[in-house]
Amino acid sequence: MLRKVNIVLPAIVLGLGLYHFLINPVDWPIEVLFSLVALMFFFLGLEELRERKKLRGGVYIFTSLVLVTGMVVDLVRETM
Repeated sequence: MLRKVNIVLPAIVLGLGLYHFLINPVDWPIEVLFSLVALMFFFLGLEELRERKKLRGGVYIFTSLVLVTGMVVDLVRETM
């Protein structure tokens, strides 16, 4: 199940990115794309940890936490 999610999420992110840059700009907030990328990194990290690759898994999860923290900080700044 986790491997299927790791195939679908990057395909969605790549498809949205290509559509945005080559065909028509997407009017979605950037937080939507960042949340998809953060989810992708989180699930990739879980899969790496499951395969006993602790360093790579930790880097993926740390990257997802940095992205989520950046999104939360940006949302808090917008509301203040």
